[in-house]
Amino acid sequence: MIDPLICDCDGVLVDSEVIADRVMLNLLTLMFPGIEFAPVMHMAFDQQTSTFLASPKQRFGIVMPERFVDTIEAHVSRELSLSVSPIAGVRAALE
Repeated sequence: MIDPLICDCDGVLVDSEVIADRVMLNLLTLMFPGIEFAPVMHMAFDQQTSTFLASPKQRFGIVMPERFVDTIEAHVSRELSLSVSPIAGVRAALE
C-alpha cells in the first residue's frame, strides 16, 4: 500500500525562490540602471511577482514596462529548468 504525501515545493523539495529572486533582481537592475534594488528584495520573499513589484514601483517612483511580470516569469522558468536541484536530503526523507 502507498501512503499519500503532499508537499509544498519551494523550500521543501527545491529552493526555487532563491533562483526566482536572483533573476528578478538581475532584470530590474538591467531595466533600471543606477537603482539599487538589493535592499528591497527581502520583500519579495513568499510573494507573487506582481505583488512584490508594487514596492519598488512606489519606493523608486518607476513605471514597469508592460508585461514585465511575464518577462520575469519566462526568465525564471528558463533559469529553473537549468539550475534548480533538490534540497539536500529531501530524497532520503521522502523515501
